[in-house]
Amino acid sequence: MATSTSETAFLTTRKSFTYRDQREEWVNVYHIDSTPANSQEWSDLVGAAWPLEAVCFPIDVQLEGATGHEAGTPPLLVFEMDAPPAGEGGYSGTWVPAAQQTQAPGDAASWVRWGTDLKNSRGKPVYFRNYFHGMYITGNGDVIAPTQHDALLALGLAWQNGLSASGRTYRRTGPNGGSPQNHAVSQYITTRTLKRRGKRKKIPQTFEIMGGPTGTDFFKWFVGKLPGLIP
Repeated sequence: MATSTSETAFLTTRKSFTYRDQREEWVNVYHIDSTPANSQEWSDLVGAAWPLEAVCFPIDVQLEGATGHEAGTPPLLVFEMDAPPAGEGGYSGTWVPAAQQTQAPGDAASWVRWGTDLKNSRGKPVYFRNYFHGMYITGNGDVIAPTQHDALLALGLAWQNGLSASGRTYRRTGPNGGSPQNHAVSQYITTRTLKRRGKRKKIPQTFEIMGGPTGTDFFKWFVGKLPGLIP
């Protein structure tokens, strides 16, 4: 099994929201260009990062906790925080949708993207990207609610310029370094599969071209066809 590697430290914020009548969790990972020195500095960084997220989400989205990892192979877990109260649930989002705005499906999402000073082996630009659930759309169907879009733009700008905490400034970077040069937010809703959705079952294709069934009745069908298949 391959071992994960990160050349930079990273903060992970863990959120939950209601999806298919149950609480569903997802995370956002922010690689950072400097490493907090201790648990208090990690905690202060969470205190700077969550307010930027909170104004992007409705009240149903809650901060469940956060973790901090130092660079390494594999990265080293050095900080864990469970948002109060103990157990499920925590600090709630503060963004309020307008009356004409509709909640998007749970596995719909928006992205924030940062253009960087890096290029891949083929000379293509490298981007950093985070996906966010709990989105609302306008009457146009696929357009993200404007004020929610604006809040995500502010989040992108803040991470590009750097978050201030404990006398340090933390800028968004990637697992291999790099510096954000610009940022953007998706105008339209997209999808990001959640764990509870699962994978679709693969439908058997054997003998389908012969007009046979593709489910549990295949064996009976095949036995009935067998005499005609033998020369």
